[in-house]
Amino acid sequence: EPRHCSTTLRRERRERRERRAFTDDRRTFARRMLARCGAWRRSSVKMAHKSAPHRRAPLRVHADSARMRDAAAKKKASDEEAIMSRFARDGDTLSDGWRARKGEAKRRRLRRVAAESKKTKGFFELGAIDAYETLDAVQCDTFGLAMTPTSMVEIGVYHGRSFLPLCALRNAGETLVAIDCFDQQEFNVDESGVGNYNKFVSNICRVCGAIKEEDEEFWDGARDASGELPSWLRVIKGNSLVMSAMEIIQAASENDSNDYLRSVRMFSIDGSHTAEATMSDLKLAQACLHARGCVILDDVFNTDWPGCISGLAAYLADPTSTLAPVAIAYNKVILCAKDDEFIRSTYFAALAPRARKTAELFGHTVRIHKHGWNATFYANDDSFI
Repeated sequence: EPRHCSTTLRRERRERRERRAFTDDRRTFARRMLARCGAWRRSSVKMAHKSAPHRRAPLRVHADSARMRDAAAKKKASDEEAIMSRFARDGDTLSDGWRARKGEAKRRRLRRVAAESKKTKGFFELGAIDAYETLDAVQCDTFGLAMTPTSMVEIGVYHGRSFLPLCALRNAGETLVAIDCFDQQEFNVDESGVGNYNKFVSNICRVCGAIKEEDEEFWDGARDASGELPSWLRVIKGNSLVMSAMEIIQAASENDSNDYLRSVRMFSIDGSHTAEATMSDLKLAQACLHARGCVILDDVFNTDWPGCISGLAAYLADPTSTLAPVAIAYNKVILCAKDDEFIRSTYFAALAPRARKTAELFGHTVRIHKHGWNATFYANDDSFI
């Protein structure tokens, strides 16, 4: 058909108008949607479309990454300042009896830990310190564990960021146990974090030394046989999947007289994030735990590590399990004895003041606290840390 034919020219003009109208509609829709989510940048939206009007063009949004990083950093800093200011003022969920005796001293230690955590690499949410403090108050004030020889344990200490709050909450005469494969990375099958023993020791000594200067009762300065760590700290290097509960309890009771075996009142799990390892660590914690203790499981709702929630589901489905979730707080799930109504209701009530709501998790009613900024938006994205 000749190019100059009026019919052909009219058809081509009509097709061009249709393409322009289609493109304008797509751009208008994209602008509205991006404006709603707060990510609209006039210079950052580019439309790509095909010549045929019936084929949809893909929308490509080129975010201003530097500007987003700056905004995220400011938000993170403001969140940390808010947490620090909350530690600095009076009024929280602790009972008056425990604060009258030791609560204020522990509060000062936690404030120091919150300040020093900025210098320690890791993904521990500072807001979780408040939940730790509440759990400690329940155990020491209501359950009377401050007068009972117990210990606290963490699997997967990395550089010590999440282990430091346990140090700050330590009672007089209490032993802490840190478990990590460190340089034995053949056990780190999912590459969930390469622990560093030297950095762990450095961070523990730096922060505990700073706390000691403010609170002489916290630590008398005595060190273990190696001369590296505080005398109340034990480190077990190895794979938690092959460890026994007795190995952990004996490490915690190493220097005790009369062969007294210490049970664990607070057991933090942040090791390998596979389903197999998570279930194994929960079983290990169950075997070590004091009847009125609690387990803190990390990264259950972190989308980078679906093995954690899979392992928790498998554990709860096991008929031999004795623990059940009672709260979700700052990227962690807190578990306690499921068959003792007094223990469960006490934890449940104590965690109520800062809870946003209640919900069901695998058939168990739990308190829902804030999830946290780092865990939700950063996870393991090193470019944002």
